[in-house]
Order: sequence, then structure tokens, then C-alpha cells
Amino acid sequence: MREVQSLTLRAFSWPLSQGQVGVFLENRQPLIELSQSRNQWFSDLAHELRTPLTSIYLVAETLQSRLKPPESRWIEQVLQETNRLIHLVRDWLELSNLEQHPSKSLTYQSVELRSLIESAWQTLEPLAQLRQLTFAYSGPDTLWLKADQARLTQVFLNILDNSIKHSLPGEAIRVEVTQLVEDMDSETTDNGAKPMEDEKSLRSRTFKENLNGDVSLGLAPGSDRTKPSPPASPLMSPDVLGSCDRRVIQIDIIDSGLGFTESDLPHVFERLYRGDTSRQKPQTTSECLETPRGGSGSGLGLSIVQQIIQAHGGSVTARNHPETKGAWLQIKLLNDQALS
Repeated sequence: MREVQSLTLRAFSWPLSQGQVGVFLENRQPLIELSQSRNQWFSDLAHELRTPLTSIYLVAETLQSRLKPPESRWIEQVLQETNRLIHLVRDWLELSNLEQHPSKSLTYQSVELRSLIESAWQTLEPLAQLRQLTFAYSGPDTLWLKADQARLTQVFLNILDNSIKHSLPGEAIRVEVTQLVEDMDSETTDNGAKPMEDEKSLRSRTFKENLNGDVSLGLAPGSDRTKPSPPASPLMSPDVLGSCDRRVIQIDIIDSGLGFTESDLPHVFERLYRGDTSRQKPQTTSECLETPRGGSGSGLGLSIVQQIIQAHGGSVTARNHPETKGAWLQIKLLNDQALS
């Protein structure tokens, strides 16, 4: 008996005469297999590069302590570039692991969302202070959900890091959290997310549907909140929801930078895509050293964000905000296991 092979097809249709419809099927399987083969080759290469890059970094670090200016500055450059490559290899291997084993890459636990977001901001706060940037949170004071805490923290570190790099000095980076009830049969975008709402309708939905009430917070430098404990009661009885409804946590991260160009938007979640150079502002030496991903980043940050969110069963989309004109990333996470 012949083994059944799966194929990935793309279908196109167009109207014909006499009320008929023509359908054209394109076999996408060769392209899928080529992409998988390429990614596997890069992953194998990344594995081979990891050990020698670490050795180079350690040797350069040893030399740094033995040299004096001006020679020591060349070692600093070697350390910075080697560190950037180490992060690139790490990010690539992590992305490959998320793609191949999405469910096995997550460890679910009860996570308080607001505390997690604020903790990510406080990690990046020294970099934000260099540009006089502030953080503004609005949403439920306490919101629990089932998620992988480390992975979700990584999501907000990547997004907030990008926002800090590209925001104009003296502006605020906004994070708005909303609890929604969505119809599973309603219109969705290509990646499974409903079309993002404009600012007016978003605020209307926040007022009408936020289940816990909203609070607004401007987080002062060095401030911290007492970490709450997860409650025992569920957020909402399943009887309240319709058979086609689902509970969703919507998280909007909005900055006041230059935004994405129209040509960049379709590609911002692609591997190694760096985008328009106009969004890549020059950095001081101190900023480069303090940036978690090193320099201007590996080009994999948003790809990892997308893979983590999709592994959680959610979606992430990008566009420019109509008011600030800066980047606007919207995350939607299923809230079926949420706690209040």
C-alpha cells in the first residue's frame, strides 16, 4: 500500500461565463520543503558556531584586562560584535525550537499580567532613561492567566526594547490591556486575528467590556508593586458566554516613533528582516552595551515574539497608530483559563 503524502496547496478562483467559477490549484509543497531544508541548514550551522563563538568571546575578554588604551578599544569592538553573533545564534536556535516543538517549549503556570509587563519595563528602564522615555499602563489592576511566564516576559522585553530604540525622546510608551468577548465566527485576518480596531472603537470596547474596571498608571523610576497572589475563583462562568464566544485578552503596545513604512509592514515578523534604516537610529556606546540583544538587534526579535504568541494559541499583528504615528503592536491571547 502506497504511503499517503501531504501537500500544501494554494487555491485561486475567478468567475467564468454562465455562472461558473474557475479554480486554479498551485502546489506549494516544493517551496515549503525548500524553506524547511534552508531553516534546518541554518540551525545546524548555528549549532556549529555556538561553541567557537563562546571561545572567541572568552579569549577576547581575557585580553581586554591585559591591554591599555588605545589598544583596548579594539578588543571592546571584538567583544561587542562577538556578543552580537552569540545572541544571533541563540535567537535562531530558540526560534527553530519554537517552530518545531511549540507545545513542548511552554511551561504553563498562573501569571499576573500587569506585574509581568511592569517587570519587563523595569529591566529596560535604564535604557529608557537615556532617552527620557516614560511608561504608561492602562487596564485591569490585576489580571491572571495561564501562560509560560519566562516566554511571555521575553515577548514584552523584545517589544518594549524595540519601542525604546525607536521612540522620540521625552515621549511615553503605552501599554493598554483590555478583556474582550469575541465571536469565533467573526471576520479574521490572514493570521487568525480579528482586524484591529481604531482608537475610538477600542476605547468604547474598553469602557463597555472591561470586566474588572480600568486603572491608569505612569510607572515612576524604581517603583514596584506588591506581587499579588492568584485567586481560586474563575474569571467568568462558561454559562455567561455564547457557544461561539471566546474570552480574549488584548494587549496594545504603542510608541511615538517613526512607525513602520508601508513596505516594511508585511515583513516585520519575518526572520532576519531589519526593516527601513530610518527606524534604526544611531546608538551611543553605552546604549549598545546595555541593549539585551546587543547593538541594533539580531533581526529575530519579532519573529520570536510571533512564535511565542502563536504557541500560546494567540496572535500578534503590527500597524502604525493613527494618533501617535508610531508602531502599534496588538497581541491577542485566549483567556479561557484566566483567573480574576
